[in-house]
Amino acid sequence: MRVSPTAGLCASVFAFMLGLFSTILPYWTSVELDGVVYHGGLWRNCTVYTTRFDCRNVKHVKEWFHVVQYLMAIGVLVQFLTMISGCIFHYGEYGRRVCVTFALSSLTGGLVIVSAVIVYGVENKVHAAIFSAGFYIAIMSAVLSLLSAVLGLLAGSKSRNGYITFRQ
Repeated sequence: MRVSPTAGLCASVFAFMLGLFSTILPYWTSVELDGVVYHGGLWRNCTVYTTRFDCRNVKHVKEWFHVVQYLMAIGVLVQFLTMISGCIFHYGEYGRRVCVTFALSSLTGGLVIVSAVIVYGVENKVHAAIFSAGFYIAIMSAVLSLLSAVLGLLAGSKSRNGYITFRQ
């Protein structure tokens, strides 16, 4: 089965865009108390009152929260580098090295974001908050990153007698 390099590149571009969007979105969790809705993100928290909307930067958080912030930032940066290597792989004839770099960086970006989501999910389960859009978009970004790794490997390989080998 032959897979076009365009499929892996498109998956990595969408993974990067979703990862960036989820990182800056202030809606990872939501809690409603006495008619006031609190939205928590990685960098900003927002409060929705009946007549106004107030957002503030996140301050004074626990260590696990900083870990999630750093993991998401690193994951999105790796996704960006994956996208760049995907463009080189797609538009150049560099073969196996770029293909493996693309797949490994895509895999790494996806796993780093999965780690961030797991830490955030486990720690927020204690606070009884409802997960919101940013959390689920981060999961979609990680899945697309992992998918682009598989597509990148398939695009850079060719089948000989049932065995997959990489183009030279």
